[in-house]
Amino acid sequence: MLRLNRTVLKAAKGGVCACPAFVGCYNEGLGIVWYFNVGHTPGLARDHKGISELASTGLPLGLFSHVIADASMVALESGAVLLLISRGVVEGKYKSEEFGLQRVKEVLQQSKVESAKQLCSSVLDQVHRFMCTTPSHDDVTTLASSRHSERKFRAM
Repeated sequence: MLRLNRTVLKAAKGGVCACPAFVGCYNEGLGIVWYFNVGHTPGLARDHKGISELASTGLPLGLFSHVIADASMVALESGAVLLLISRGVVEGKYKSEEFGLQRVKEVLQQSKVESAKQLCSSVLDQVHRFMCTTPSHDDVTTLASSRHSERKFRAM
């Protein structure tokens, strides 16, 4: 994390650049994701117990030269899904109301899709329906991974 932070600071050429990020490392054999979330929209993990938020563990990159964040971990059992969304998904608006994280959770909870790609498409489709138009603002991104068996983890 320290190297990433210093790279962001260097790219900012002496300035300050707030760079929210979600960085994870997946151990396929154990089904565990070690991650840090520095000012990013919470990640969402769905398993048989429900949905867990993978909240921020520190300040965004690019603000301070020696900042560090605690790493956390989440175990993904067979059938579990990890969903990351950008701020633009949550901030999609209809009139003055935002789509919000709660609606994303509802889409994730109700989703019966078979693949990570279908889940991403489903979330973006619901944002589109909510806004009654195709999102034209920047930063509208989804990333999903699903664990289909004890040894396989599919990302899209």
